Amino acid sequence: MRLRLREDACPRYFEWTAINATLKAGNKAAAMARLTPTAQANYGAAFDLILPQVASIIASYSPLLPVAISPDRADYLVGRTIDGQRAIFGIQFIRMDDGTWKLESM
Repeated sequence: MRLRLREDACPRYFEWTAINATLKAGNKAAAMARLTPTAQANYGAAFDLILPQVASIIASYSPLLPVAISPDRADYLVGRTIDGQRAIFGIQFIRMDDGTWKLESM
């Protein structure tokens, strides 16, 4: 049985779609605000690099597939075809001290 995350299922899905929407709109600053400080340091330059192709990259993602979810951490997988090869990527969200969820790694 494959689990799929519905749009209204959880705040992590909302964060994922918001990050993607802000990147598609070319608003790197808004996307970065949804990342942890560690993720901001890791992905800031990558966002600059992918912005011209971000719409096609995002369109190629599979739905988020939950792997492990706890009160303060959630791990998902997303698939994407790159140059004809299917690749699977891990995505991790963590709950910040203020209760908000932010993307930690992808």
